[in-house]
Amino acid sequence: MKIALLTYFHALSYGATLQTYATIKALESLGHEVWLVNLVIPEPLTMLRRVLLLPKAYKHWKFRKEYFKHITRHYTSSEELRQNPPEADLYMIGSDQTWNADISMDMAPSFFLDFVKDNSKKVTYAASFGKDTIDGTQWISKERTVELLRQFNKIAIRESSGKEMLAQYGIDSIQVLDPVLLFPHYDELVGDTAQREEIVLFKINKTEDFYEKAREVGKLSSLTVRSLGSLRQEKGVKCRYPEGIEGWMRGIASAKYILTDSFHGLVISLLYHRQFVILPGMAGRVTRLRSLLQLVGLEDRVMSTNDKAEDIYAMLKKPIVYEHVDEVLNRERKTSWGYLKSL
Repeated sequence: MKIALLTYFHALSYGATLQTYATIKALESLGHEVWLVNLVIPEPLTMLRRVLLLPKAYKHWKFRKEYFKHITRHYTSSEELRQNPPEADLYMIGSDQTWNADISMDMAPSFFLDFVKDNSKKVTYAASFGKDTIDGTQWISKERTVELLRQFNKIAIRESSGKEMLAQYGIDSIQVLDPVLLFPHYDELVGDTAQREEIVLFKINKTEDFYEKAREVGKLSSLTVRSLGSLRQEKGVKCRYPEGIEGWMRGIASAKYILTDSFHGLVISLLYHRQFVILPGMAGRVTRLRSLLQLVGLEDRVMSTNDKAEDIYAMLKKPIVYEHVDEVLNRERKTSWGYLKSL
């Protein structure tokens, strides 16, 4: 079956790129041919930042070139996509915050498959709203959002909160794992994961209090503190920028301890049995993290930069019972794979 997959595959985001890779890997393993719908959300960057990000952009481009084999023609707008949509047997909205209009903005209607003909099959896999309510925005109204959601043949949602939101409008859905969690490891990308005596930081919302707290924990533990995926240079924090996807994964998979606010930073930590603490940067973006942590019984790993460094270090040292985590993930994998096989 030919599947047209619309997701954030082109973003300069480690998590977005990896979830695209995992989704394609899963669908191809089931015998499908996957085409990425080449609708790219422009990133509003200054010329200086574009130049600084060139090394990172090159490594993401290189990864996409190697692993994303089928990509449609480039669409510059939702209207252009509506006028000439790609042909496929099935249309799928992929994972990550693909239903967050604050990210997709004027292209938001496309991420609810408004360009697909009514008689074509429309599904999702692990779509996420990235928030706790279905809101109207300047790009798409609440009414139009609900109307388009009702037109999906099947909806697989990533967070329990999303499932509850859909139920409020009488829309059935199934909760599934993020696609990266469909596989227990990524040996083909990560390679050697021998533990390094380091505290690894992977921070999306960068704040001075986070780095200050990380330095304090570093002093308490007498470990090297290293930052991944960031241009930001901090005193007392080593930096390998720019890591490719493989280097980013390897950095987390081989760390002794991890401090992060990233959903996919958490996902890699779970897959590779790392000791971690979540230090959220924005209260409104904790939903997806808490949902996964609740699933595996690790809600206590969410802390705050207001907590004492001694308490954060104590949590990092508190052993995670990964036998239980693996048991839960294996159970959920069966449900998630069952959904994909039913398409």
